Amino acid sequence: MKTLLTLLACLSFCAVTSATEIVGWKAPLTKYASAGLETEGIARIEVPPNDSPFFQPGDELWDLSKVLGVPKISTAPLPEWIVWNATSGRIIANAHRNTIWQLDSHLRALTSHCHFTAEVFPVPSDGAPLSPDAVPAYSLSWISRSAQKASCKSAGKTGMISITTEATSYEDAGIYLNLQADYTLPGQPAVNLETHVVLTDGIPMWISRESNGNKGLDFRITALLQLPDGSPYSDVVLILRDGQTIPYQQSESTFSLREIEPGAWLSVYRYSQYQAKDDPSVGLHPFFVADENKRKEVEATENIKPWFPEKFVDITTFIESKGIHLSENSGFAGYDFSTRRLFLFSKKNSDLENFDQLMSDIVHPQLSPMVVLKITGLHQTRLVSRSGNRASQTSTLTEPKSTREIEIEPTASESGDLVELRILYEEKSDGNVIRNVNTATTLETGKSLEVLKSPSGRLEVITEIIQTP
Repeated sequence: MKTLLTLLACLSFCAVTSATEIVGWKAPLTKYASAGLETEGIARIEVPPNDSPFFQPGDELWDLSKVLGVPKISTAPLPEWIVWNATSGRIIANAHRNTIWQLDSHLRALTSHCHFTAEVFPVPSDGAPLSPDAVPAYSLSWISRSAQKASCKSAGKTGMISITTEATSYEDAGIYLNLQADYTLPGQPAVNLETHVVLTDGIPMWISRESNGNKGLDFRITALLQLPDGSPYSDVVLILRDGQTIPYQQSESTFSLREIEPGAWLSVYRYSQYQAKDDPSVGLHPFFVADENKRKEVEATENIKPWFPEKFVDITTFIESKGIHLSENSGFAGYDFSTRRLFLFSKKNSDLENFDQLMSDIVHPQLSPMVVLKITGLHQTRLVSRSGNRASQTSTLTEPKSTREIEIEPTASESGDLVELRILYEEKSDGNVIRNVNTATTLETGKSLEVLKSPSGRLEVITEIIQTP
């Protein structure tokens, strides 16, 4: 985390911008107006409300400004204008940022799926890593809904891939993938792989390498989040910036520090009651009161109305119970149910630093990283697994008949400089075990360690850490 002084220096040059934003959601009209074009108050318009890339000549536009939308926006200003662009399939609004947050919570909830691509490559003769633009010798693509199992297979003269997966995608937190794969190429070993990894949307990951120096395979997988029509999920919400539309990330409505008036700062974090219920380290916070009549709500002060214009739940007592003691008149903390956001307003830097640390622990707890295990010496191996999860890889050659099996269970330390490693390594030739080691050890990240040595060769392992998204 950058120091507070660095943030102060950077943000002191930023003027407070308009409280309104222009955002467009790729969503059906019925997400906002339940009766679609039959909704009372909806009207066709010929001229777009502004000149921006959201509107093109010939677009079919409908004015929704007189429609009581879903959800009913009662705790924030109504949009200055809101339009349904039937041509692009977007609901576009110019509204107060708090209204945008409310609309985003509702309109973003679209069905999506993961589009996966698995690729197999022969290992280069010199054992060098393949370039990102390398062309696979065989590939297989499939789609799967989040939290659903999927399996597929393709076999032909040029190769074979058989896949079983269960993937779960999370907002701004990657795609958690449980993977079982069998694959081969002509004249190459047959590989069986089982592992657990976290993928970043659209970023390929080299998961496995298995090579005996003469023959070997690399395995890569890529995940793309898509809408039902095949368009990228990253483009589901766009925001107007400097005359251009760019993806609007939910993280844009979460910030650890922003000066909203001279010497006064605001920190905002998105956090829902559902996160609290699912997080055993936090539990259900006392300000999550289902009955609106029993919530302790207070009126927003003028200085925070550009972000929270109406009432919010006062959570100052809760914040103070966590060790952040707000001095009299220096600040206050709140929770906005309409946008599911926690915030702290303060004139003291120490309050903001402590709140930022508290929210980092609660809202964005450190997720288990991934561990990359590399084996050199007798053979060349790469295997990626989430810390604390078992992974295995078995390769089989028919000529000469041989099998090599590796099973690991790595656990990275909190600092990431050490890895506790359980490893099973076994080689067979014509059905007979010729090398075997089953042991546990501790490795320094980035430093090799010899775990087996004999007259016929040695086995060295080295680990790297990949932080989850």
